[in-house]
Amino acid sequence: MREPEDEFKKKKRTTSSSSLSTLVVVSQAGEEDAEEQDKQETTTTKNSSSNGFMATSSTGEGSFSSMGTTPTSMGAKCAMVVSEIKRHVLCFVLHDVPRFLRSLDIPRDLVYLIPLVLWLMMFQFAGSLDSQFRPPIDVTVLPWLEGAFFGESLLYQLVPQQDLLVLISAIPYLAHFSLPFLFLIYLIKVDGKPHVFYWYFGVLNLTGVMTHMLFPTAPPWYNGRFGYEPASYDIQGDPGRLLRADDILGYDIFQTIYGNSPLVFGSFPSLHAGWPFLICLYVRKIDTPFLPQILRWGYVFWLWGAAVYLKHHFFLDVLGGALYSFLAIYLSDRFIFHVPPKSAFDPSSASSQLSAIV
Repeated sequence: MREPEDEFKKKKRTTSSSSLSTLVVVSQAGEEDAEEQDKQETTTTKNSSSNGFMATSSTGEGSFSSMGTTPTSMGAKCAMVVSEIKRHVLCFVLHDVPRFLRSLDIPRDLVYLIPLVLWLMMFQFAGSLDSQFRPPIDVTVLPWLEGAFFGESLLYQLVPQQDLLVLISAIPYLAHFSLPFLFLIYLIKVDGKPHVFYWYFGVLNLTGVMTHMLFPTAPPWYNGRFGYEPASYDIQGDPGRLLRADDILGYDIFQTIYGNSPLVFGSFPSLHAGWPFLICLYVRKIDTPFLPQILRWGYVFWLWGAAVYLKHHFFLDVLGGALYSFLAIYLSDRFIFHVPPKSAFDPSSASSQLSAIV
């Protein structure tokens, strides 16, 4: 009885070992098949990606590969740029603005804002004055002087109207109204004494609007439409060649802005030309790297050319805007801040002098 039992155990052990070896062989074969399949899939993926690259390149859409940059890396770079912008915005809101507010001296800073507030009030209520209390509108002096100095009364006629030039000229006009606010943010960021700048800015605009009201002058678009006929305060503003930009864009942007202007006959001086010129002068005054110099002055001349091309200003108006900007700084420093001539471009001197006055 014991021998059959022993034989049975031997057979069981033999069967178990053989089945185990069979499982090992099968598992090894499975692993080899899986590795071979992975290799084939990898090779297929590489071939398809390379074929896709070649096809994309042949159709002119392989810009990412041709630059050595994948869409994934481009997305990562865009995300990094957005993250950096968010960081700067948060830094400005949470650090720079509170620092600027803590540095405010309310009595002094209210004095700095006086010219700015007077300008805004005068500009908004200029159109409500009765025409019988306003001086006659001049329509001859600027065209005559323009012709005497430059040989052509209406310089815009030298360059025919073209859609591309109109759109190029419309860009600085769209950016014009946001320029002082963007520069204010920059001055707060670098502690560039924004209150001093806004004193000069207010003086420039106040003296400019006072000139517009005391010596109203017709812009080039008026002479182009009506010649030298006497002008009336009832005439609405005209966007000039910017009307074509409205047609191209499909929105009445410039017609709304200039058609509803309360001060239509304010050709000389050009505050469009004066604003960026004043910013360039102040950047030199505080000696801070606000954009490369070629970009700053390039924008100034870009807007000057646009003002003439779009029929908004004579070239003498543009020069007048630059002159008023220079005088706003120079006369304020000499007669308000009492800054010595050698320190005329030192904003700290102007700030301390006005603080002493207050």
